Amino acid sequence: MNSSEKLEPIAKIRKQQERNAGRLHGETIREAEKQQQQLNELINYRDQYAQNFKSASELGLSAIQLQEYRIFLTRLDDAVMQQKQFVINGQNKCEVSQKEWMTKRSESKIIEKHVISSTNTDNFINCLCPNDLTFRPIVGGNNPLTGRISQMLDILLRPFLEFVPSFIRDDLDILNKLPTTIAQTCIFATFDVVGLYSNIDNNLGLKAIDYWLTTFNNILHSRFCKEFVLNILHFVLTNNIFLFNDKHFLQVSGVAMGTKMAPTYANLVMAYLEVQLYKNLENSESLQYANYVKENWKRYIDDGFIIWDNQIGNIETFHNYLNNLHHSITFTKVVSQKQIAFLDILIINNNNNVITDIFYKPTDTHSYLHFNSCHKKHIKLNIPYNLARRICTIVNNCELKEVRLKELECFLFNRNYPLNIIKQGIKKALNIPVQQLRNNSTSHNNKDNILTFVKTHNPNNPNITHHIYNNLPYLTQSNIMDKVLSNTKIITSNRQSKNIKHMLCTFKYKSKGNNQIFQVNKCAVTKCKVCPVIIEDQVYKFKNGQSFFIKDNMSCTSENLLYVLRCNNCKEEYIGQTSDTLRHRMTVHRQHITHQHYRVLYVSNHIASCGDNVSYSVFPFYKFRNNDNLYRNYMEKHFILKFKPLLNRAI
Repeated sequence: MNSSEKLEPIAKIRKQQERNAGRLHGETIREAEKQQQQLNELINYRDQYAQNFKSASELGLSAIQLQEYRIFLTRLDDAVMQQKQFVINGQNKCEVSQKEWMTKRSESKIIEKHVISSTNTDNFINCLCPNDLTFRPIVGGNNPLTGRISQMLDILLRPFLEFVPSFIRDDLDILNKLPTTIAQTCIFATFDVVGLYSNIDNNLGLKAIDYWLTTFNNILHSRFCKEFVLNILHFVLTNNIFLFNDKHFLQVSGVAMGTKMAPTYANLVMAYLEVQLYKNLENSESLQYANYVKENWKRYIDDGFIIWDNQIGNIETFHNYLNNLHHSITFTKVVSQKQIAFLDILIINNNNNVITDIFYKPTDTHSYLHFNSCHKKHIKLNIPYNLARRICTIVNNCELKEVRLKELECFLFNRNYPLNIIKQGIKKALNIPVQQLRNNSTSHNNKDNILTFVKTHNPNNPNITHHIYNNLPYLTQSNIMDKVLSNTKIITSNRQSKNIKHMLCTFKYKSKGNNQIFQVNKCAVTKCKVCPVIIEDQVYKFKNGQSFFIKDNMSCTSENLLYVLRCNNCKEEYIGQTSDTLRHRMTVHRQHITHQHYRVLYVSNHIASCGDNVSYSVFPFYKFRNNDNLYRNYMEKHFILKFKPLLNRAI
C-alpha cells in the first residue's frame, strides 16, 4: 500500500469535516441574519411606538396613560439592547465558524493535494509544527497508592504557607492586595514557571521542606517529627507509578499532578527559592531593591505577578535573577503598561488608576451547565447568582460591570436558562456590597463535626433524606454511636451520575499501533477439571458463522464473565454468565449434567442425552471490569440475541 492509498481514508474524513464545518457556518450565518432581522423589526416597532406616543402626547394624555406609554417604551428599549447583544453574539459565532471552516478547508486541500501528488510516487508528507501549539509532559497521580499519606502531608505542610510573603490563596486574595493607584513609572508583569510539577528536582524539594520544618519548628504537630515528614515525603516522590501505552513507569523526578500534597509542596519549594532570591537581590543589588520585590511580588503556585517600578531597575534584570535560582526552574515573562491577565482577573492601568475586569481566555466558549441537564434543581438555580457574584466581586468599574452582566445574561440565555432566573441571580449579586464580596474570611465551622451522606443523583429515585433523619434516634440508642453523633451535623450530597462522556472517554493512553493479543489459556492447576474442556484460542467462531475476538486474557480461574458452553456432539451452544470463577460455574454444570434431579437448564438435559458419550467444551469470551449483576444480565441477553444459541431455552 503506497502513501496515497494510506492517505485516502484521511482525505475522506477531512473532506467530510470540511463539509460539516461549512454546513455549520451556513447555519450560523442564517441564524445571525435571523437575529438581525428580528432586531430591525424590533427597532421599527420601537420607532413607530415612539412616534405614536409623541402624537398622543400632543393630543393630550392622562398621567396614567403617560406612565404606561413610558414603561412600555422602556421595556422596548431593553428588548432592543438585548437583541443587539444577540446580534453581536451571532456575528462572533459567524467569525469563529468561518475560521473553523477555512481551517478545515485548508487542511483538506493540503491532504488532497498530497494524495494526488503521491499517486505515482511514494513520498512522506512534511508536517510543519504549528507555532501556537505547545506540549508539556504531565504525569498523573489521581488516586495513587500513596494517596493517604500524601493527604496527610498536605495537612501537615499547609500551615507553613502562612509564613510565605508572596503566597496568594485565590483571586480574592490578589484583589485585596492590589493598590488602587500606581505611579506613572510602573508597569505590570506576570511570570510563569515552565512545567513546574514535572521539573521540581527531588533533592531541591526535600531541601526546601527541611528548611521550612527547621525554620518554623513550632508549627509541626507534636505527634510528628521532622525526620518522619521528610521520609514519607521521599516515599511519595519516589513511588509514583503511572501507566502509559499499557506500560508501567516509575517517576524519578518531579511530583505527580493530582496527588494531594502537590500544590502545597510546589508552593513551599517556590517559597524556598524566593528566600534565596531575596538574599541574592540584597547582596547583588540593594536592601531597598530586595524589600521592594518582597513587598510587591505575589505568586499563585507557578504564576507570579508584580507591579514593577522602573525607577527600581530594569525588569529584565529581575527576570534573570529568577531564572538563575535553580537549573530546573525556568520562568517566562509577560510585560505590559496598559493591562495584563493574572488568574481570572484582567488588571488595567487607567490613567494610573488600577481597574480590575474579569478575564476570559480566547478559547472560552462559556458552555456553562445547560439548564436542561440532569442535575439537582438548586444547583442550576444558583449558577446565575454565583457567576454574577463573581463578576461583581472582580469588576470594580460600574460601567464595565454592567456590560459584563449583560454578557452573562446572553451566555446563560443561550444555555436555556429562563430570563427571570437570570435576572433574579444578577439582582441578588448586585445587592451585596463589594466589601462583603471581597471579604476573604473563611467559615470557621469545624469540618470534623460534619458527616456527609453521598449518593448518586438520579431524578427517578425518591428523596431519602428525611428517612436518614427519622432513623437517627435508633442510632443514638447506642452509647458509642450517641457519642459519635453528638454535636455532629449530617448533610446529604449528590455525586453526578455517569454521562455518555464518562462512559466513552478514557484517561489511559494507548497507541493504535500497539495491538495487544489476548488469549484464553488453561490454568495449569493440578487436578483442575476445567482444563481438559476449556478451548485455548484468541477468537471463538459461533455456529451461526460470526466470530468474536476476546479483549482480555482469561483462564479457568477468571471470574465475572460470559462464556459459551458447546456440545461437542452436535456443536449446539449455550451462552451463560457468572460472577463466580469459571471453574466453580463449570462444577455446577457438571453436577447438573451428571445428576438428573439437579437439572434446571435445558442445556444440561441436552448434553447428557446427545450422542453416545457426554462431551462438551467451554470458552470464556467476555470479561467485566465491575461486578454488576444488572449489566452482566443485560450483556448476556445481548449476545444471546446476536449469536442465537439454540440451547438457551427453558426445559
